[in-house]
Formats: sequence, C-alpha cells, structure tokens
Amino acid sequence: MIILKEDWHLLDRFGYYPFDLLRMSYRGNMLRGESVSRTLECAYDDSCVARFAAAIGDEEAASRFSKRSGYWKNVLDSSVGFVRGKDSKGQWRTPFDPTKIGYGPFADNDFTEGNSYQYTWHVMQDPVGLVAALGGRDKSGSRLDNLFSEKVGAGSDSGSYDVT
Repeated sequence: MIILKEDWHLLDRFGYYPFDLLRMSYRGNMLRGESVSRTLECAYDDSCVARFAAAIGDEEAASRFSKRSGYWKNVLDSSVGFVRGKDSKGQWRTPFDPTKIGYGPFADNDFTEGNSYQYTWHVMQDPVGLVAALGGRDKSGSRLDNLFSEKVGAGSDSGSYDVT
C-alpha cells in the first residue's frame, strides 16, 4: 500500500507544508513529520513536471508547476541560512538545531532521515537561486564546506545513526 504523504491544497494554500497542520491518518497512525523535506521534494518534482509540460506544449501546467517549484524559498530562513520548519502562522519552529536529525513520518520533525544541514542543499532545480539566497558564491561555498566538517554525533537521539 502506498502512503499518501502529500496534501496539494495545503501546499498551495501556504506555499509550504506547515508543521502544525500536516496531519494525515495512515493505518491508525498520524503522519505528522517531515514538513520541510516534503516541501523541498515536491518543489523538485514540480520543476520536473513543469519542464515536461513545457515540452509537450501545455503552457498553463508549465506555469503552474514552475511557480510551485519555487516553494523551496518559503522554508529557507535567511536569518540563519538554513531550511527549517514553519507553522501555519509563518513562525519558524523553535528551538532550532540544524544538526538535529529527523527520522520517521510519525514524529514531530521536519526532515526525512536527515537534517537541515543536509536538506538545505536539496534545491537541485534552482542551484543558482539557492546560492543567491544563501548570500552568494563565497558564503555558499563556506557553508557547503561546513556540511562536510560539522560534527554530528552518532549518538543522536533520533535513532537514525546511518545518516550522521
């Protein structure tokens, strides 16, 4: 059975998945996590759909999905330079630790088997836009270097030791 993890009306209403409204029932459990990774993954997928729609001449669909492919910007907190969870009132999740690993769709977390350090780079459809949003080439380069040098303990409380 497929787990349906998307709510297109919610995504279009806010331009991201608010962590406080992302609640879906699956086999008696509540899917409530992964708000940021879901937003970023949908943005990438939407860019692929936009390109395909343009290739077959469906300009309306190309425009709609191209707009949605930019929703990644709505979860990038420019004050800290990381993607992070946001609620339905537009408030960032606090406290915020970019090294905290999210694990599993049934827990209150913002990431799928990863953290903000890793998922900030999940904007493959718009690397130029991401570099600009992170403050330019030099600043982004330093941030990328930090991704590989930041110490994240294997004893994370997430239970997901394979991604540290």
